[in-house]
Amino acid sequence: MRQRFARFAKFSALLIVVLIGGLTAAPQAYSQAPRTVTIAHPGPIYTMDSPVTWFGSTHWLTMLMGDCLLWRGPDLKGYVPMLAEKWENTAPDRWRFTIRRGATFHNGEPINAETIKWNIDRVRTRRDFMVNPQWQFIKDTVAVNETTLEVITDGPKPYTEFDISFNGCNVLPPRYIAQVGEREFARRPIGSGPFRLVEIREGERYVFEAWDGYWGGRPRGVDRIVYQVIPDQATQVAALLSGQVDLVPNVGVTDVGRVRSAPNLKLIAGSSGNHHNLILRTANYYGDMSKHYPNYLPVTVKKDVRQAISAALDRRVLAKVQGFATPSLARVTCEYSDVPRNFCGDKAAAEEFNPGRARRLLERAGYSATNKPTVFFDTSNFQIGNEKEVAEAIKAQLEEVGFVVNLNVMDLASYNTTVTRTGRNRDLSLVPLGGSPSLVPLFYRCEWPRNSFYHACDRSWQQVGNAILKEMDAKKRGELWAKWWSFFRDQAGTLPLYEIQRQYGMTQRIDWKPRADGWITPREITVR
Repeated sequence: MRQRFARFAKFSALLIVVLIGGLTAAPQAYSQAPRTVTIAHPGPIYTMDSPVTWFGSTHWLTMLMGDCLLWRGPDLKGYVPMLAEKWENTAPDRWRFTIRRGATFHNGEPINAETIKWNIDRVRTRRDFMVNPQWQFIKDTVAVNETTLEVITDGPKPYTEFDISFNGCNVLPPRYIAQVGEREFARRPIGSGPFRLVEIREGERYVFEAWDGYWGGRPRGVDRIVYQVIPDQATQVAALLSGQVDLVPNVGVTDVGRVRSAPNLKLIAGSSGNHHNLILRTANYYGDMSKHYPNYLPVTVKKDVRQAISAALDRRVLAKVQGFATPSLARVTCEYSDVPRNFCGDKAAAEEFNPGRARRLLERAGYSATNKPTVFFDTSNFQIGNEKEVAEAIKAQLEEVGFVVNLNVMDLASYNTTVTRTGRNRDLSLVPLGGSPSLVPLFYRCEWPRNSFYHACDRSWQQVGNAILKEMDAKKRGELWAKWWSFFRDQAGTLPLYEIQRQYGMTQRIDWKPRADGWITPREITVR
């Protein structure tokens, strides 16, 4: 009788898992309750077709279920193999990758050199993909045999390994995509990583289960990972305190004490890999601003006004308002040697902060105490954290030197719809952006999409950026970077404020070490 009941119970449990979320391969049955970790996600989460979007918060999920050729080490020092067992730079413009034998996608579709070739060619030829500019350095790919892939670049490329292990690097299944179509794949994706996506409530909840068929073996630390979308930071912390989630990516300043004093919780500091930046509109021809505001000419099209805004900002104060941040004038994370030291830290911020200069620049631009420049300033209320409070502090600092600031605070979904995805921003917008040396020069080229919320076109600046991405000698590349930063600071179209540090809040029942790049891809998470 007991044996019959046990068989029935096991069958019932398996049936429930199948009904809830078996998107592709047969789900696994557990001999005991699965070890589940629930992670709060601020959202929004866009398409699961990873090359389509550049938003890192979406790639937190795609990297959980999808492998790349290789991956950045967690401390950003070197690279680790994934679907490529080894690789080498065989010529200035040629790389050879040895593809791992026996790896498959979650549906059993095999992975070989032709599979990887299809993926790289798809990304580098699709201009409708946001990550397309990142992959333009690849000239051709050749599948030599089942396990050997040649990647031919358009010349020497010092950042090749970084670029092919960044956004859009997930290897996707060609046959499955051909079978179901791209739109359906974006909703019901499969990959080759250690976790399978088994349940989706779009924009709300994403459930992953450990996969027995992974080439590296089934993950040992956890059986199930749930990303729960909670757009509000205070609500995330409340969910952590009440035990509804196990990890929140950023605890705000006002909640740090509550989390630290809770006996079952802990705080771990780590990099977010992001800066808060003020994006200043430099022209009215890009994005769709002119469509929605046909008679509006942003005052920030004048360089003097943009430079005045930078001089008016005390980044040291703004970093304190953010709570856990380091002032910076650089669009690239200061951990990289490509950033001049005089762009980083309190000293750099103090030297840039000059209210008197800000007022003089406004006078030169034609403004006065009776003719103040008016700027429209857009921000989300919460994305990484404290955006609303930082924006209010920026407003006060700008008004101190003579601006009139109309601050518009939106929920994140509305903000992304009207600003970051459509370019409807007018004068100023506060945006968190990642900063990596191989990608940043691409953002300031004349070819950067004009439907973006920012755009720059200076041929001399672009030539320097192009040279950086081809120079293999580190010393010469450093000299080029110095020229590039000079252009960047003079244009003042993007004003970095500070590098953001996260305060990860998590339950004592889990162990996990944050990555240096701020990506929350907890393949290494374990449950005690």
